[in-house]
Amino acid sequence: PHDPSSFSTGIFGGGSGGDDINSARDDSHADAHENMPVPNAMTNHRGVISLSTVKSTEDRSLIIELEHTHAWQPQAISPALQHVNEQLRSELSHSSSKHMELQTRSKLLHAMLTESGREAERRSQAQQRHVLRMDAQLNGSLHRIRELERINTQLTVESKRIQRQLHQAQAQVSETNHAAATLQ
Repeated sequence: PHDPSSFSTGIFGGGSGGDDINSARDDSHADAHENMPVPNAMTNHRGVISLSTVKSTEDRSLIIELEHTHAWQPQAISPALQHVNEQLRSELSHSSSKHMELQTRSKLLHAMLTESGREAERRSQAQQRHVLRMDAQLNGSLHRIRELERINTQLTVESKRIQRQLHQAQAQVSETNHAAATLQ
């Protein structure tokens, strides 16, 4: 914990004895995150930002974000942190390769679906052409059936006319035979 009287508000505000954030940048013992300008944050005489003195949640998240970016480089990493770092890098690499694999699989599936869609479209068009041919044949058959029905009707009418004529002829023959028999 630092003496609150040694803190100044704002980064460009003056600390005691002219020891502000700009002079902290020349201090070879200061960490890189101590030198990062953070608006409205509390800094001590060496420019060190203390989260406990920052009131704004927005400023706190900004400080944490800055500490996690490339601007914050620790002097030495403990073996445990180094192990965690290597583990996270390995997981990131594995995740990245999995992502690439999923992307490749997705592209392959997309290509397969596209080709399958094209094949289905070709089959659909062939089926449609077949249906149109069958429809044309059916229409032709219906036309022929109507033509045959018309011919059949004509033949039926003609047959009835011929039958009437035949009955008339038979009646005349019968009359003629009767007249001949009467004359005899």
